Amino acid sequence: MTDELDQLPIRLREERRRLGLTQAQLAELLGVSRSALNSYEGGRAVPDINFLARAIRKHVDGWYVLTGKHSAEVASDLIDWDKVEQILLGIRGWAESEGKQISLHREIGLLQLFYPALARGEVIEDTTFEDVMKRVA
Repeated sequence: MTDELDQLPIRLREERRRLGLTQAQLAELLGVSRSALNSYEGGRAVPDINFLARAIRKHVDGWYVLTGKHSAEVASDLIDWDKVEQILLGIRGWAESEGKQISLHREIGLLQLFYPALARGEVIEDTTFEDVMKRVA
């Protein structure tokens, strides 16, 4: 096994325990036998990609199991915080110019709406931004 895979059994067991599940419960949830899961956690076998995909769909932190870094940490590393700031300043600037209050919940929704486009390198035209803001805010 590679260095990363050497720790996979330990991290899989830690993740199962974090979820508060027994081996039997996690095995059933993921569609494998308890003995298969026991082999994965014991380092006697390596789970295949289908097992890991099912685990992720069932809220097992697959990124942690594979790398030792929790998915929340990875997600935070992937966010372009300058773009987040740019969007929030735009939302708040528009609200101020229109004399409107925008709730935090609405700001988050607008951030989720605008961020993917900016993250892909797209430019949000002022007219598009204004149109969206007038309809949503």
